[in-house]
Amino acid sequence: MNSERSVAGINKASAVPISDTQSNLKLDNHPDARPARANHLNIRELDGEAVVYDDAGAIIYRLNATAYFIWNQCDGTQNVRMISDRLAATYDVDTEIALADTSRMLADLDRVGLLQNARTGSDR
Repeated sequence: MNSERSVAGINKASAVPISDTQSNLKLDNHPDARPARANHLNIRELDGEAVVYDDAGAIIYRLNATAYFIWNQCDGTQNVRMISDRLAATYDVDTEIALADTSRMLADLDRVGLLQNARTGSDR
């Protein structure tokens, strides 16, 4: 039986609650971490949002515009501060609020398996 859960702009259809999984990115311990999108995903953009299909888990995620913006910045070259600065400039928000929101979103994206750590280059 599937249930739909929403976490900060990420909707997931799954039998396992998102909160039951762990984040491996450890952003608090590695402020210079340069997150990258996981390799095993198929992405379709729809009206500024994204539908992401996880081939490995056969799960579909929907990212709202803000979550998609943050996730799209995860190319393995930018650290958390760089991503949050872009978010602040694009959405005209305070840089500290953008940093907190970006950190939370990256942890959520990692927790559901949509990121890899660019330092190791391995999924989750």
